[in-house]
Amino acid sequence: MFGSDLGAIAVSELVAFALITCRIAGFVVTSPFPGPHVPKSQKVGLVLAVAWLVASMRWSPEAVGARAILGVAGQAPEFTVDAGLLPIVWRELGVGLLVGFVVRTALSAAEIAGEFISHAMGLSSASVFDPFAGVQATALSRAVTLLAMLVFLGCGAHRVAIGYLMASFGALPIGEVMHPETAAVELTQTAASAVVIGLRLALPSVATALVIQASLALVARVAPSLQLFNVGFGVLVAAGLHVFLGSLGDMTTWFFEISSSLPDTLDRVLGTLT
Repeated sequence: MFGSDLGAIAVSELVAFALITCRIAGFVVTSPFPGPHVPKSQKVGLVLAVAWLVASMRWSPEAVGARAILGVAGQAPEFTVDAGLLPIVWRELGVGLLVGFVVRTALSAAEIAGEFISHAMGLSSASVFDPFAGVQATALSRAVTLLAMLVFLGCGAHRVAIGYLMASFGALPIGEVMHPETAAVELTQTAASAVVIGLRLALPSVATALVIQASLALVARVAPSLQLFNVGFGVLVAAGLHVFLGSLGDMTTWFFEISSSLPDTLDRVLGTLT
C-alpha cells in the first residue's frame, strides 16, 4: 500500500513538473527573451531551471498555507497519466504563449516604425538579419529595435515579464480549468495598439519623405532633362535621417511608456483567464 501511494505521488509530481515546463516553454517560444539567436541547449536549460524553481515552490510553507485557505487541506493537486492530461497540456502551453506574446508586442511598435521609416526613405533594399525577430530587417529598423530593447531593459520590464510568468502559477495554478481563447479580444487590442504607435512614430519621417518626393516630382515634371533621381535620392535620405534623429527623443519616451504599461497589459490578459 505504501509503495503504491509513493509511486502515485512520484508520477503526480513528474506530471506536474512537465506541465510547469510546458507553460515556461510557451513563454520562451513567443517572447523576445532569450531570443532565437540563443542555442537550443541553453534555452532548454533555462526552461528546466525555471521549471525546477517553480516546482520546488509548490510545497513551500506559503504555498501550502494558501491552499489551506482555499479549503484543499494544504495539498497540491494530484495528476495522473491518462487521456484527460492532453487538454491540460494545451492550456498550460497556451498560457505561456499568451504571456510571451504580450511581451513580444511591447517591442513590435519599434519594428513597425523602423520598417515604415526605411521604406519612406528608400533604404528598404539593404537589410540585415534581426536575431530578435528571426527575419531580415533593414538597418534602420534594426537600430530602432535596439533602442527599444535598451529602453525595455533599462526600465526593468524584463524583470516584470519574468515576475508575471512566475506569479501566473499562483494566480492560475496548473491543472485549473481555463480558456486561453478568451484573451483573444485583449490580444487583438494590444497588437492593434502596437501598430498604431508604430505608425505614429514613423509619421514625421514618412510625411517629410512624401513632401520631398512630391516636390522632386513637380520639378522633374517641369524640367525633365535635369535627371534629379541621383540628387533627389540623396536629399531624401539626408532629410529623412535629419527628421529621424530629431524624433529619437520622442521615440524613447514612447518606448518607455510602452514598457511601463506592460504590467497593466499582462493584468488584463491574465485577468480574462481567471
